[in-house]
Amino acid sequence: MMSERAWSYAMQLRQEANTEPRKKFHLVSRLRKATTYALQLQSLCESSKCDARSKLEAKAYVAWITGSLQFELQLWRPAMENLKKAQ
Repeated sequence: MMSERAWSYAMQLRQEANTEPRKKFHLVSRLRKATTYALQLQSLCESSKCDARSKLEAKAYVAWITGSLQFELQLWRPAMENLKKAQ
């Protein structure tokens, strides 16, 4: 839930970043936080109590959030690889 919240705020900041350069920095900060939360979710899903589908969805979610961060940082190749993984 926290990861989605950080991601959605980052998307709001993306809209505002055109007028204020400082918003871009805050956008990247929010995406880093979303990535951290997504990685925590993935580590929780690695326990034996989660089924294979949950593990796969958590892995795809981490790849998508990480790809979004890398896209904003203009790391094109890793972003492309992570976004393809998320499919």
